[in-house]
Amino acid sequence: MKSLNRNTMIAAITGSVVVALLLIIGTFWTGRSASQDTEKAVSNVSLLYLEELAGRREQVLASTLNDRCGNRSLNQRGFEFEGKSSSVSTTNETALRIGKICLCE
Repeated sequence: MKSLNRNTMIAAITGSVVVALLLIIGTFWTGRSASQDTEKAVSNVSLLYLEELAGRREQVLASTLNDRCGNRSLNQRGFEFEGKSSSVSTTNETALRIGKICLCE
């Protein structure tokens, strides 16, 4: 009888330790997974925000240029601000053309 109680006690302790280890490991694994998912979500939202902000700035620039010089003068200079390509090949050239447009030359 003593041997049976002792074996039962060892099995109960071993089972309890295994269950405790599984709970601890599962908690760490779930926490790490949630942290990684949160980082991915924040990154995706940040990228979306930056894309929207860039689009807004593009609209503001186009609107400002249109207000200052009018649509006709912009189209005569080869610029189209509705998503179509312009005839400008470099960034410096673009800056020079925008400067000229702002002066309405």
